[in-house]
Amino acid sequence: NKLLTSLSKQRKFFGCLRRNNFVTVIFKQTSDTVPGEFLGRLVLGVEDDKVKVFGATIF
Repeated sequence: NKLLTSLSKQRKFFGCLRRNNFVTVIFKQTSDTVPGEFLGRLVLGVEDDKVKVFGATIF
C-alpha cells in the first residue's frame, strides 16, 4: 500500500480515549507521497501484565 509505506514522521496528537485496560491514541497523519491528511488510531492494552498493540489503523 503506497500510503502505509510513505507515512511522514510528523504527526499531530489529538488525544486519548481510555476504557478498562485499553487506551486508544488518535492523531492526524500525513504522507510523504500521498496528498491529504489521514486519521491515525493506535489501540494499546494490558494482557498478561504486558503492554501490547491491539490495533493500528489509518483512515
